[in-house]
Order: sequence, then structure tokens, then C-alpha cells
Amino acid sequence: MSITIEKTYWLPQLKPIWNNLYKTNASLSIFQSYEFMLNFWKNSWIYCLTHKELPVFYLIKEDGKPRLIAPLCKKTNGTYEIMGVKNGCEYCDFIYADGTSVESYVRELVSYLKCPIVFARIKEQSVLYQTFVGKDNVKECGEEFCTNIPLPESYDEYYKGLSSSMRQNLRTAFNRLKRDGHSVSIKVINEGNKCDEWNYMEIENIQSTNVNYHDITQPTSATDHDFEEMLSLYYQRHKERYGEHTSKLKKWYMKHLNFMTKSLRNMSSAMNIMLYIDNELAAFMGGLTSQGEEDYIVPRLSINSKYGFYSPGMLLVNETVRYMINKTSIRNLDLSLGTETYKSKMGG
Repeated sequence: MSITIEKTYWLPQLKPIWNNLYKTNASLSIFQSYEFMLNFWKNSWIYCLTHKELPVFYLIKEDGKPRLIAPLCKKTNGTYEIMGVKNGCEYCDFIYADGTSVESYVRELVSYLKCPIVFARIKEQSVLYQTFVGKDNVKECGEEFCTNIPLPESYDEYYKGLSSSMRQNLRTAFNRLKRDGHSVSIKVINEGNKCDEWNYMEIENIQSTNVNYHDITQPTSATDHDFEEMLSLYYQRHKERYGEHTSKLKKWYMKHLNFMTKSLRNMSSAMNIMLYIDNELAAFMGGLTSQGEEDYIVPRLSINSKYGFYSPGMLLVNETVRYMINKTSIRNLDLSLGTETYKSKMGG
């Protein structure tokens, strides 16, 4: 057995090999796809400046056959960290085919680099995680929790599976909106400018399984406007939660360069879900579907505090579940990192 290692800083050079390895391994998340990582890599120059790190890729071959790609960030102190440990990239991993025994390749890489590799945001189900957890010279630095909501085959089953208090909370929010005479609509932006829309107030009651969805293709300018609205709410929520003002330069960066914004706007797997009250954005979530289209992972979710009385975040999650069960093959809603109470109460 002959193991060789090749280094490159130019990601497009690896595209064919990357795609071949990725498509044979359904356990790798959408964040390991070439399409997503290309957006991340193009954006990485900002981290070269602010975090003093350089993206580098190592291709590991066995007897001349590509076996594993290790996307890493080299720090100024000479250490290495797995690529992707940034806000918006929820899961990190190496790229390898299903059934690959990664231990010998990773240990060969560590020996080649002559220093440890720091891993973060590795899913427990990952072969990479399972191979090294508890091993000698492998230290776990901490845990981050992600909330997953498994979706049954019918919305009625999901609704009945919620606690009685959560069902009451949903009914209360729904009835408040009706009582106060608000107009409520929901839009799902799928690939490109294709959308599904529905009038929330046309639903007979919160547990109804019948929804009149409208398929539309809107102008690109309208989709651009939708993303500007989502970013504006994202800035607003960030200021409320962390007390940080978003500068004009940061807003320009977020709109035009940020890897997550570009992924949510341009990737074929992107899905953005928006809830409007009186034509004003009250809540949204932006996420990506897995390569098997069974998981929907949400890196961005923001709520307009102006409408907090109506629990728009809770309603958005509920309507997302109903939509996914009715209209898609998605059967797992991954609300990503964070331990907010509403996530577990909504079925996580």
C-alpha cells in the first residue's frame, strides 16, 4: 500500500475528484458539497485578513487512486484547523467515499504536517468523528448541540405529537392574528425564482392539513428584494440580541460576498421561507437541503420582534413542517446549532 499526499491552494483543480467522492457518500452534509465549499473558498480571502489563516487542500491517494480530500485552514502559528468553522457553515468534515477507512489517511496527513489538526463541528454520525473519538492523542474540546425535528408522513401526526401546551400556544397565536384582522402570507423561494405562496388566513384552523399552495415564478428583481428584506431583518435581530451595529461596509460584504448569502441565493439546494404579517417580514429561515433531499438544514433564522405577540418564529417553524410534509420529500428539519427552548418544544 502506497499513500501519497498532494497539496493545492486552488480548489477548482479538485472539482472532478471532489464531486466523485462526495456523490458516493450520502452521510456527508450539503456543507461538504463542492458547490457550497466553492462559495466558502471564494469568500476565504476575508479570513486571511481578519483571522490570519490560509485555506489549503490536501489530496490523499492510495496506490494512485484518490481516497480523501482534507480541506484545512493553516494558522499563522503553523497549526491547522478543519475548514468551515465559521458562522453559517454548520457541519465540517473531510471528503471521502462511503465505506472509506479514514484513520490511516488522517494519521498519514498529521505525520506529513508534523502537527495536530483541530477538528470542530463534526457530526457524531460522521465516519471521521466515529473513527477518532476516544483514541489516543485525540482530545475533545467541547460539544455544540444541533436540534433536529423528524417529520412524519402527515402533518396531523406531527401536530398530535406536540405537547398539549405547544398545541395551545400555536392555536393562541393563530387566533390572535385572526382576531386582530391581520393579513398573513408565507412564501417559499426554491431554486432560482420559483416560489410557493399561500395565504395563512385561508387555513381553517391551525391543525388543518389542507392548504392552497400557489406556484409562481417571480422576476429576479423581486427575489433580490426578498433577500434584501431578509438581510435587513438579520441585521436588526443581530443588533437586538448582541447589541452590535452592522456597518455599511459589513452590510455590503454580507450582500455581495458572504458565502452563506451567496449559497442561499444561488445554490440549487437552497430554500428560503418567509412569513409576512401585513406585508411586512415577520420571520424567515434560510437553509439548504441535503444531497438526498431528505434533510433541510437552517443556518439562518430571524424573527421581527415587532410581532413577538404573535409568536412568528413558532408559526414559521410550524408552517415549514406542514409545507415540507405536504410538498417535499424532506423528512428531517435541522435547526442547527443552538439550544433555544422553542426548538425542542417544536419537536426537536
